Amino acid sequence: MDSDVIIVGAGTTGLTLANLLAAAGIRSAVYEAKAAPDTRMRAIGVTPPTLEILDRFGIGGPLVQRGVAVRRAEVYGDRRLLGSVSFDGIHSRYPFILSVPQTRIEHLLRSAAEANNLVRVHYGAEVVSVEPGATPSRADDNLRTGDSGLEPRPVVRPTGITVRFRDGRSVNGLYACICSGASGFRPFPVMRRRRYRRLFLIGDYPDTGRLGDIARLYFSRDGSVESFPLPAGMRRWIVQLTGRASRTVLDEATVSAMLTTYVNRRTGIRVPAGLPHWWSSFRPERHELAHFARFGMFAAGDVAHSMSPIGGQGMNTGIADAELAADLIAGRTMTPESPAVTSHTPMIDMVSGTRLYEKVRRKAGRSASRRAAASMFVGTVGGVPGSAIRNALLRAALTLIPDRAIASHFAMLTIPGHRSPLSFTARTISSRPQ
Repeated sequence: MDSDVIIVGAGTTGLTLANLLAAAGIRSAVYEAKAAPDTRMRAIGVTPPTLEILDRFGIGGPLVQRGVAVRRAEVYGDRRLLGSVSFDGIHSRYPFILSVPQTRIEHLLRSAAEANNLVRVHYGAEVVSVEPGATPSRADDNLRTGDSGLEPRPVVRPTGITVRFRDGRSVNGLYACICSGASGFRPFPVMRRRRYRRLFLIGDYPDTGRLGDIARLYFSRDGSVESFPLPAGMRRWIVQLTGRASRTVLDEATVSAMLTTYVNRRTGIRVPAGLPHWWSSFRPERHELAHFARFGMFAAGDVAHSMSPIGGQGMNTGIADAELAADLIAGRTMTPESPAVTSHTPMIDMVSGTRLYEKVRRKAGRSASRRAAASMFVGTVGGVPGSAIRNALLRAALTLIPDRAIASHFAMLTIPGHRSPLSFTARTISSRPQ
């Protein structure tokens, strides 16, 4: 075998998985189709459960030092404050959502992986197929045939994985984890897909100094604007385009004019003149694979279940996928942080592990996707009557529902399976009073 585990994709999900496996003493090789690390800013929100996972190999704390702790969010309707949410008290160590560009997260993950002799990271390696080797077996621990007198039927057991690349090379491993992103190589067919017509612009500008470390959500009858702090005195603006603007061909000058116009019109705030430091656009899409795990292959992150970026659920869901996959591959009921882990720690049958992964991660992915879709729907209600009803409901919710309940929802602490059910650290943290 070339490696114990072959990981396809060197994004946050794949690199997190490699580091978690290394912490368990398992070799992995990471193969990325791009020729070099991605420098796009992309996602920025890191939730407390994700920071817990990163703590398992020592980068949760260093990442916090590189980001901005968002402890409060304010919600506006047609420029009037509807209410606010405080994240104080939602977590004993991380009572906030961390705002940090995905590039910084991946840099820390990559540095940790490359410093570990159990991980190898390769760029410019485009995967075209992942093929499980398999042999039939007459024994299946999960079949109860004794009482019925039936002959046990043959069960196909995986004996390894072969990954083939565009240039004709191939490598072999015991397991393969596909973390190739929403548009990358897919190991299984797509079961569900939905494309949304809404178009959003993202622009990162220097902060004017008025907003500080507070997240702000602006909902107007003409569309939504979201604003989040970034490190180094920067701020991200996410603007919904409506009508004819959503069909405009975008270039730097057009994007700059649109961001400046719509931010000012909907919030009353002027972003600094000139082009944004970084900009992008997206039309949300949602898909889900028919399988998340089969025959020693796992699909994790956006390749398994993509969702709207609104609400910041996707990257965190992928990292949670990686944690459970790592725990199953490690084959332990506890992770190495537990003093009870020894060479006699009971192993998990991979057939049962595959079923567990399918059940837990599909449920978590669907929950996160629904929340992302709901957040997008709330923000994009337009027109005078619809906007007025939406704002009234938001004001009531922010007034009547306790801060902790709302904050826990947006911090993904109420997502089912937000931590691996096999993780010793998850059980320890969840047992602490908060």
